[in-house]
Amino acid sequence: MKHKLFFSIFVTIFLASCNNEVINENKERQEIALSRSEEIVVNSEIDFSFKFISDLYGVELNRNGEGMNNILISPLSLYHDLSMLANGGSPNYQESVFGFLNLTDDATINSLNLFNKRIVRELSVADNSVDFLISNSLWVHNTVGLKQPFVNNISEFYNAATGSLDFNDRNAVDKINSWSNSSTKGMIPRIFEYGQLSSENVFALCNSIYFKGQWSDKILADNTENRLFYSQNGNKPLVATMESGCNGAYFGDDLTVVKKDYGNRAYSIYFVLPDNGVSLQTVMSELNRESWENIKSNLNYDSWTIRFPKFSAEYDMDLGGGEVVEALGLKEILFNPDLSEMSDDNIVKLKFIQKNTFGVDENGVEAATSSVFTGDPTCPMPSDTLTPIDINRPFMFLIEEYSTGTILFAGTILNL
Repeated sequence: MKHKLFFSIFVTIFLASCNNEVINENKERQEIALSRSEEIVVNSEIDFSFKFISDLYGVELNRNGEGMNNILISPLSLYHDLSMLANGGSPNYQESVFGFLNLTDDATINSLNLFNKRIVRELSVADNSVDFLISNSLWVHNTVGLKQPFVNNISEFYNAATGSLDFNDRNAVDKINSWSNSSTKGMIPRIFEYGQLSSENVFALCNSIYFKGQWSDKILADNTENRLFYSQNGNKPLVATMESGCNGAYFGDDLTVVKKDYGNRAYSIYFVLPDNGVSLQTVMSELNRESWENIKSNLNYDSWTIRFPKFSAEYDMDLGGGEVVEALGLKEILFNPDLSEMSDDNIVKLKFIQKNTFGVDENGVEAATSSVFTGDPTCPMPSDTLTPIDINRPFMFLIEEYSTGTILFAGTILNL
């Protein structure tokens, strides 16, 4: 797994006084009501998100120790890419994908498709002050034939564009990269480098997400002052720090969670901060849908003040080693795919790549991800009540839609 993390870290203060200017206060939040079958799917997405970020943290810690890089992923992007992939799989392969996604026996490929189609539509209109864009595409080598029911499904339910290219031609890389650049508004201009794609890869199944939201309460940059951040690697850099009110806080036995809203409050960022002496890995391993719902239902809405980092980050995930794939629970999906419903071509291995970029500042957040599965038939793969809450040590964060709990992005900030 390779990563590129570039941190331009300043720590941000947001004003929590009653004089804070409210942005978009007249725009109503759109609630998303779910049916029972839709609840099954969204609950699986939440559990899957917490498990995957926790497992990935454990892999990084084992490989790189406490000097490990920060992590940034989009669980929603991986979830959608796997959902499209499942449409091309045999019943047994679908069962493997469903198991990885924590879907129960009540879920079907049809209920998964219907939910994904609806949630994309609803997320895009939940807050008209937030810019949310999700795109899908499927590119195949020009000698590969796709089965029409598979093409129909990913077109109908995922609005996926399809294209046939000569993967041995450099122009194929340019075309897919151009799609990623356009779909992420320039934040991820390249998902493939020259030489990464050839006729042996057979197909590239892509998903991208772009998200940009302003804070619900205006942030004043004039309140910045330098404060210490206690990095996981032992360094204590001085970073520019700001202060803000938050939109809810939870104080547990070993962690503190604070919530900060965007736009009309349909979307929020949550910061998960372990108590001093408690490891982030311990806290992350205890989070799942049930514990997370308990935390949110017990948020305290007093006038808490928080201090937290302004940061930008990039993270590239390229699953190329068997040990990593196994640790993340993807071995069966990547090493033994039965995509007989996608194509008659023999696809014996898969590779997964996800590129992410994320920025938090006084204006809000701008984030993007591009995910891709490629088929590969030849190569193996890889507190004191009103004391300010200082987020000044390693923490986890996630961006969530309010009414369904769908997790768009998640990550950990460890070393600044």
